[in-house]
Amino acid sequence: MFVTIAIFSFYAYVQFENESYICQSKEKSCECEGYEIFNLNVQECLDIMEATALKYSETGVAVVSFVPGEDTKSWNSRMRVVGTLSTKNHNFLGVASAKSAEMAVTLQNSGTSNRPPLIGELGYKGGVIQKVSCGYLIASFSGAPSEIDAEISKVGVHFLSKLFESH
Repeated sequence: MFVTIAIFSFYAYVQFENESYICQSKEKSCECEGYEIFNLNVQECLDIMEATALKYSETGVAVVSFVPGEDTKSWNSRMRVVGTLSTKNHNFLGVASAKSAEMAVTLQNSGTSNRPPLIGELGYKGGVIQKVSCGYLIASFSGAPSEIDAEISKVGVHFLSKLFESH
């Protein structure tokens, strides 16, 4: 478990360094502005998702991602443990990440594609994706029933999408 978290954290750091280099080496594009909006507001987004989960008395894991551009070639993501990372039978980070990965491919809310899940996808509902001016926002929560997971995810995407409207 620790190794997975350490690798995930290192990957997030490398992605941050990569996007910083790309955005400094060319004109400030919409995608760079998208990274900036996401990075400046993602912690507040996770705070709101956590508060929503706690309002429902749920625990689990929230994952929020920004995908620049029209299709998924990279993303920047953050996660937050809301009470518990896992139980004896469930890895909430694994499920939330699988929901996000499915949405990155289908560009549809998790579990709603008309095709069978690919290997690595679980077909779980509860993740939400929204197109914004500079790419896509993806939010997923795992730990509650899928309807509540979707409500928590929707709150996160809604919060961040409002910040992209003026750009």
